[in-house]
Amino acid sequence: MATGYDEGRYWLKVLSQAFGKSKKRGTPEFSLRVLVKGRVNPEAPDGDLLSCAQNERTIYLYITENTAEYVLRDLERIGFDKSSFRFLDPQANGFHNFADAEFEGFCDHEEYEGKVNEKWRFAKPRGQQDVTPLEDGEVRKLDALFGKQLQKVAARKPEKPADKPAEKAATAVIDRPPPPDDDSIPF
Repeated sequence: MATGYDEGRYWLKVLSQAFGKSKKRGTPEFSLRVLVKGRVNPEAPDGDLLSCAQNERTIYLYITENTAEYVLRDLERIGFDKSSFRFLDPQANGFHNFADAEFEGFCDHEEYEGKVNEKWRFAKPRGQQDVTPLEDGEVRKLDALFGKQLQKVAARKPEKPADKPAEKAATAVIDRPPPPDDDSIPF
């Protein structure tokens, strides 16, 4: 398929879904057939849509040990709340029907076998970065490598009152002597 859409964010509506194996490698695959309803205006903070061709496209989600967390996060954003992948299959009793769900998707262009094709996926929520958290051991390793620099930063930065625990601030107020009354002032 050649590209019919520019790269960018689009508003999509689910038309149908399928669950099975990919043809090439036999990887578990969930796909959503979507209608492109409009292009998300990058200039508008509230996500106004710009008109564009309203064609059907497919989002393929491959489920592996490395991708399951991301697939479930994306599906949860459009309502999936089941305890088994079997509920993705439209042939299963009680399946989760995604039809008519709307969400923001993203069109990428990628080269495959000498041709540039569209690749559709869920768009990350605005302002969200895709960051993999560090393990505790990795943080300790960074601290060990850069401890001297961290100590310099900590030494330069005065402690702000907001950084003090609330208990200390309350105790300091309680421990003060009461202000003198008018009768105890000698003049």
